[in-house]
Amino acid sequence: MGVTALYRRYHGLVRELASRGSPENAWRSDLHQILGWFSDDCRKLSPSSRDLLRQELSSQIEHELLRCTDADARVVLSVVLKHLEADL
Repeated sequence: MGVTALYRRYHGLVRELASRGSPENAWRSDLHQILGWFSDDCRKLSPSSRDLLRQELSSQIEHELLRCTDADARVVLSVVLKHLEADL
């Protein structure tokens, strides 16, 4: 799967999870699973493709975080952003 397809996949999964409005901390196990899949897929990419994917997703999530007014969604997006930026 290419960088564009992975970007679309993970951006969609994160947005869906952030917008779900689940009870406090109920989203954590789902997010852990999504981030695990993301890490597995990143290991299959070249270093430059992996960096590009992380950078593009980080940028988009950061923009969404700045516009987001829902407190639960902000927490989800913040955790994802920290994860993505940890390896940049």
